[in-house]
Amino acid sequence: MFFIGEAAYAEEVMFGLGDEFTVLILNGDSTNRWKTDPPMGIEGAGTLLTNRSFTSSTDSAMADCLAIIEVGLGLKVRSVELLEEGEANYWAATQASCRLFELFHQIASAAGPDLTNESFAMAAADLGSFSISGQPYNSLGPTKFDARDTLSLAEWDHGAGFWRAVSEPVHVG
Repeated sequence: MFFIGEAAYAEEVMFGLGDEFTVLILNGDSTNRWKTDPPMGIEGAGTLLTNRSFTSSTDSAMADCLAIIEVGLGLKVRSVELLEEGEANYWAATQASCRLFELFHQIASAAGPDLTNESFAMAAADLGSFSISGQPYNSLGPTKFDARDTLSLAEWDHGAGFWRAVSEPVHVG
């Protein structure tokens, strides 16, 4: 079974079927909340697979972005594997925001000091391959508008209550 996006009711129904299906969730980064807020019925589900990033709040590449967000919001952001019981989970939104800021920075820097819509679009079309935090493989081009070329397969670990990597990041671009 294959899911795209948030399908809470569909997940609940599928999880209730036990191990009858292997469930593949396209954007596993959206499941970061499962550590602190698991979907109903997940404990009875069979094999759950997804594509996700395994970036941690302890990764040095995240330090600058995390510092800005933490000062701006007045809180400490920790990745889900470091959260303690009852601690608020800001990681999914923070990780996604940091990657988008980094992507914008790469394109804007390539566009040069006279940043316009046109120079930004040309820079994105000419950027080619690059890396950002949590996504070692990325590329943009004249007809390629989705930068992510990294796939890291993960499987839900029912005992630990979180995802575990079952592959190294793979370049799929």
